[in-house]
Amino acid sequence: MNAKKDDVSLRRHLGIPGDAEHVLILAESSHWDPNWLLTSEEYFRRFVRRNLDFAVEQLLAVVMRLRIRKMSCLRSLRLS
Repeated sequence: MNAKKDDVSLRRHLGIPGDAEHVLILAESSHWDPNWLLTSEEYFRRFVRRNLDFAVEQLLAVVMRLRIRKMSCLRSLRLS
């Protein structure tokens, strides 16, 4: 399989629209539990998931503000 097909396949698997110009992927990259009291899954459930959810919420809020601002600018141009 060539690189182009691999890219298309991966984008489809991750649910990334084919026309997306920029993609941001957030993931847990470590298990910071020095005493190993929790498994990776427990650590993710207790600490990481909440932080990732918050980051996604904040990013979506920024996107919505940018879209609203863009729509307002377009309306202003049309009214002029």
